[in-house]
Amino acid sequence: TELVRSAFPHSASVYASNFHSAYLAYPFHEPHGAVEAGLLPPSGYQIDEPVPRRYPVDCGFPTKFFVLYPCLSLLPLPVVGMGYAIIWLEPVLRRSFPPTPRGEYLAGVVLTALVCFLSVAAVVIILGVAALIHPALYWLISVVLCFQTLAAKGLYNAAAKVYAALAAGDIGAARHCVRQIVGRDTDRLDRPGIVRATVETVAENASDGVVAPLFYFALGGVPLAILYKAVNTLDSMIGYKNDKYMYLGRAAARLDDIANFIPARLTAALLLCSAWLWRYN
Repeated sequence: TELVRSAFPHSASVYASNFHSAYLAYPFHEPHGAVEAGLLPPSGYQIDEPVPRRYPVDCGFPTKFFVLYPCLSLLPLPVVGMGYAIIWLEPVLRRSFPPTPRGEYLAGVVLTALVCFLSVAAVVIILGVAALIHPALYWLISVVLCFQTLAAKGLYNAAAKVYAALAAGDIGAARHCVRQIVGRDTDRLDRPGIVRATVETVAENASDGVVAPLFYFALGGVPLAILYKAVNTLDSMIGYKNDKYMYLGRAAARLDDIANFIPARLTAALLLCSAWLWRYN
């Protein structure tokens, strides 16, 4: 606590301008007086600036997390390796199978299987070697990998920029910001449409980025959480209904639907409970 106080001497509270993922410790806040409390950006806030968010320092976990987060963020992310594997394997498999709907579908099945297998195998090998060296190293790497399966910082930053633009009354900037987090045409969205698109994206990614990884971590530890991230990364990169990925990405998209069946419903229930607890409508 004293370390964080010395790093932020201007206030008794901590403004986590660059550590937005720490909002997991305080995921919801009062709707009334949020701007005055520093929890939400004020009207006229600059879109390109980080959104300040205030946290009290009277709780041990958040303050320790502020110190750990910059260190953990410097480590390479597993999803980056998964992305490179997909980029490298896709053209190889396209050349290896006939350019027919069935051939592309089979290539997508092989691509999905290979990425999932390689991701889990790499994690199992790393954890196995760590366990042989020392149990503490195994525990530490498990914690880091579990942390890296969570993806909340980018989601909060993107949604906060949309809010800042709407609070400033700049519909054009809000459309530009919401375009970064949705896959639909935003040029004609009005204010309610922008709000609806942002809320839908936040709700969906709350499942993909937070609830689902934790759900699978609880079921099968780090390997199962990494397997889910591999499936989710495959769906985000090739699971599209367009000419290029209509057949190649079908297996990944179907597998992602299955993997998210329970976590998505669990997320909906948690959001409803949270809204009731914090008196949202």
